[in-house]
Amino acid sequence: MSQENNLQKQGIVDEPEARRILLEDPDNFEALCYMGLFHIRNKEFPESIGFFVNALKHQIATNEVEASLVSAISNLTKNAIERNECFPAENLLSECLGAIPENPSIYYFYSFFLSKFGKYEKALDLSEVGLKIDNRDVKLYDAMGLSYTGLGKYDLALNSFDQALQIDPKFASALINKSRALIEIGQSNDALGILRDLVESERENIHVLNNLGLALSDIKELNESIKSLEKAIEINNDFAEAHFNLARVFLMKGDYRRGWEEHEWRWKCRDFDSEFRKFPYQTWNGGDIKGKKILVWSEQGIGDEIMFLSPLKQLISDGATVVLECSDKLVNIFSRSLPDVTVVPRTTPPKKDTLMSDIEFQLPLASLSRFYRNSSESFSSNSGEYLFPKTSLVAQLNQRYRDLGDGPLVGICWRSGNLKVGAERSIPLKLWKEILIKRPCRFLSLQYGDSRSDTGIFKNNPDIHIHLDEKVNPLEDAESWFAQIAVVDLVISVDNSTIQVSGSQGVPTWTLVNFNPEWRFGLRGEKNDWHPSMKVYRQHKEGDWESVISKVADDFTGWLETFIG
Repeated sequence: MSQENNLQKQGIVDEPEARRILLEDPDNFEALCYMGLFHIRNKEFPESIGFFVNALKHQIATNEVEASLVSAISNLTKNAIERNECFPAENLLSECLGAIPENPSIYYFYSFFLSKFGKYEKALDLSEVGLKIDNRDVKLYDAMGLSYTGLGKYDLALNSFDQALQIDPKFASALINKSRALIEIGQSNDALGILRDLVESERENIHVLNNLGLALSDIKELNESIKSLEKAIEINNDFAEAHFNLARVFLMKGDYRRGWEEHEWRWKCRDFDSEFRKFPYQTWNGGDIKGKKILVWSEQGIGDEIMFLSPLKQLISDGATVVLECSDKLVNIFSRSLPDVTVVPRTTPPKKDTLMSDIEFQLPLASLSRFYRNSSESFSSNSGEYLFPKTSLVAQLNQRYRDLGDGPLVGICWRSGNLKVGAERSIPLKLWKEILIKRPCRFLSLQYGDSRSDTGIFKNNPDIHIHLDEKVNPLEDAESWFAQIAVVDLVISVDNSTIQVSGSQGVPTWTLVNFNPEWRFGLRGEKNDWHPSMKVYRQHKEGDWESVISKVADDFTGWLETFIG
């Protein structure tokens, strides 16, 4: 017999009757439970949880009441995640934990919810407590794996997913989440093994299709990747992550028009690493901008701010008056390079210059490319040199580096600081020996962060010297960083923000990219659309940096002869 039938046997036949009883007896367990069920039927889950939690303050939960509360919790969690609304759901989940502290399901839903909102440490604690109650709960091992994935502890994440799969080898959620963790650490072929089996039984699962699309793009099967991502979108057109992943595949292919259209979905992705700035202006849609004032606000990291700035001059040429909000580190550089633009630092709350009555439009910086970089041909307007260093600093550094010896000054950068894929993009410095022995040449470290332990491997080698200028700190002083890169004759670097600084100043740049690089490097070829001064060297086999370094060393010999000659 259902819980509702039980309550009807006790005289509670409808919602008005339950409310009448609660007016006379606010703590009436049966009436409170009836109202909890009533709100579940009406899909009013916060209200339902409130009534159940109140009921359980006065009486120990029956199995039926506990099951109803867990049902409300499940729906509350799902809806809050879909709406990207952390509150008030988090507070309600905390109250539920107090109401049914021995039910492992509440620990699962609460942990899963927190991981989706980036609160991984607390999520991990909850899954661990839940497993002490039931150490065979596959959902809790899955939740633990999600927390570890968010914390970047991939070995522990994979172990957690495997523990779930030891109990239930067909548990789809653990298989999906394990495949995603494998993709994030560059093991896409292993992920494909899981996903190709799983898609047979989960043909309509958008998360399977999304992960399959990601893994296929990693192994350069872009057409198949597009099919999988478009199938996910066909099933659920509001699935923002699939749209955003599809954008990156189109951009990788050089299909900029479709890529930028899908790229607008980034703001609906929970994991996107920038916050949408809520200014009181209409978003510009590419219409006539002559004589109008527009606020353009930057997004993502320093390197992205620099790269996406390149079309701004075209917006100005079309007659716009521009206010640009950017990272405070870049304000002076952008102001000097764009004298007709009002440049202000990004702050919370925003600076008054971003809140002027004559501003009509706003636009995130990357969205400029939707209008000015929508084909390979549209990049031809980019001269390659659009940012300029402080001339006095350039003169100082030129003088300082003159004492390093003869030959051209070559800046090198061998390590990426990206938390997820930095290891894939980085090249151990010991592999650079074939380049570093070339003479006559002065090598300058452009590596940000402490690199002394890296360069120390050559301390007993008299044929190799890499100069470390500790007076220049790229992480703290962008002016000195730009000036340092401006004085070198050539930059040889892995994929990190150094190449954006050099490319934006027109400095010759050789970029060494891994087998599965960022979309901005395209699928093949040595040229880079964003920076005409850049030459791209690609891995043709995962993990094979030796071949890349050998090719760079050969080309460097020829470049050095030409430079000296």
